[in-house]
Amino acid sequence: MLPDLTERGLLIGRTRTEVAELLGKPDMCGAANGDEPTVVPANCSDEKVNWYGYNVVTIPRCYFWKCYLNVNFDPGTNRVEGIAVSD
Repeated sequence: MLPDLTERGLLIGRTRTEVAELLGKPDMCGAANGDEPTVVPANCSDEKVNWYGYNVVTIPRCYFWKCYLNVNFDPGTNRVEGIAVSD
């Protein structure tokens, strides 16, 4: 499932509600810290949230350290603009 989401971009353009319906409640949420590229933890119901983080355990490198599926939302449209796996 993870390769489909990242390589085929199946989440691109979806709303926060649609993402939560497909993947479930995120493990973490965040909001942009002003004009800086950093994200600070936030309540998932906050309208300022523009990042969802999901724990990933289905790819080999994530057996050894914590990985997340990062879902980034465009602050203007609140639709997914990018996704990536971080570790």
